Amino acid sequence: MDWNAYLKPELSVLIPVLYLIGAALKKTSIGNWRIPFLLGGGGILLAALYLLSSAFPDNGPQLFALLFSAVTQGILGAAGAVYANNLLKQYTKRKEEEQDADS
Repeated sequence: MDWNAYLKPELSVLIPVLYLIGAALKKTSIGNWRIPFLLGGGGILLAALYLLSSAFPDNGPQLFALLFSAVTQGILGAAGAVYANNLLKQYTKRKEEEQDADS
């Protein structure tokens, strides 16, 4: 799978940033079910800020294109962060299950 076909290379930094934000949110009293939604919103906001800073829209169609890009790029970044978290969680769980089986 070529991530560059979906997520802009300069916005791939969203994945580790949102992962760390999610890890910090997990330590708060916020419910775990809310974290992916917050990461999605944060990803959209960060993508929009980057896209606005790189090319400010001159007209309505450019603004809507920027908003569409911000939403899709932010959601893809958040999805990557949630996926990375699940991979790490499942890997840790596998190691614990292997240790239990060896005992």
